[in-house]
Amino acid sequence: MTRSTSEILEPEVTTTTPTIPVAKDKDPRGFFKTALSRFFKRKLNVVALVVFGFIAIISAIAPILTSTFIGTTPAYFRASFSPAYAPPGTTETLRTGANVVHWLGTDELGRDTLTRLLHAGGASLSIGFLVAIIIVLIGVPVGLLSGFFGGWVDDFFNAIIQIINNIPGLYLFIILAGIFRPDILFLSLIFGLLSWTQTARQVRGLTLTMRNREFVTASIAVGARYPRILVQHLLPNIVSILVVLVGADIALAMLGEAALSFLGFGIRDPDVSWGKLLANSSNYLTYSGNHNPFLIIGPGMMIFITILSIYLIADGLRDAFDPALRK
Repeated sequence: MTRSTSEILEPEVTTTTPTIPVAKDKDPRGFFKTALSRFFKRKLNVVALVVFGFIAIISAIAPILTSTFIGTTPAYFRASFSPAYAPPGTTETLRTGANVVHWLGTDELGRDTLTRLLHAGGASLSIGFLVAIIIVLIGVPVGLLSGFFGGWVDDFFNAIIQIINNIPGLYLFIILAGIFRPDILFLSLIFGLLSWTQTARQVRGLTLTMRNREFVTASIAVGARYPRILVQHLLPNIVSILVVLVGADIALAMLGEAALSFLGFGIRDPDVSWGKLLANSSNYLTYSGNHNPFLIIGPGMMIFITILSIYLIADGLRDAFDPALRK
C-alpha cells in the first residue's frame, strides 16, 4: 500500500502531554516524630534519658521506697543510742525490735542518709522544672513578640529586661527569705521571674533573623494571622535552641538552689533538697567524728549526674530538632 504525496512531505508529529512532578512527602510521620526518631538513634541520648528517667522515678516514689524497703522517713531520728555519722552498712535496732540497715550511713542527727537523699531529689527536680516552665512561659512569648514586631513593642520589652537585669538578685533573695518561708514554690517563682530575660533575648535574636525570610513574608502576603505565623512558622524553627536553653535553665536553677542553701537561704526544715544536704555536709566535713563520706559524696554525685544527663538530653534534642537536618 503506497502513501500519498502529502503524507510523505508532512512528517508525523507525535504530541505528548507533559507530566508535572508531584512533590511527595518523603516522611509522612511528621516533623516531631522524625525528630524523636533521630534522637533515639544515638545511644548516648538513650543512656542519658534512661539515667535521668530513673532518677526522676525514684525521686517521685521516694516516700513509698523508703517506708517500704528502708523503714524510715526524712525526718527520722535515731531510735537507739547508735552514734551519729554512722558509717555505711550500720544496722540499728528500733524500739519496735525491727532492724534497719543504714546503707549510706547516717548524718549528724542519726537520720538515714539514703532516705534523705531520695526525698531530696523531688525538691531539687521540682525547682529545676518549675523554673524552666516559668522561663519558657514568659521568655518565649516576649522574645517572639519583640523580635517579630519591633518598634515600640521591642523598646517596651527591652526596657523591662533592662530593669530586671539590674535588680540585685542575691539581696532580693535575702530580703524575701526574711519575710517569707523559702519553700519549693517560693524559690521557683523568684528564680523564674529573675531568669527569663536571657531566654527572651535569645528568642528575640532568632526571630529577628527569620522574620524577613520567604516563608514568613509569604504567610503575611496570603493574609495569615500573626498568632499563626508566630506559633506555626517561627516557633518550630527555634525549638532546637530552645531545648538547650531549657536544659541550661533547669541545671542553673538546681545549682542556684544549692548555692542559696550553702548561704543559709535555701529550703527550710522539714523540706530537704540535694543542695541543702550538700550545704549541711560541708559544715561537718572536717569534723573528726564524721565516719560517713556519703554525706557529701551522695548529694554531690546526684547533682552532677542529673545535670550531666539533662545537658546530654538537651544536646541530643537540639540536634534532632535542628532545621538544618530536616530532609
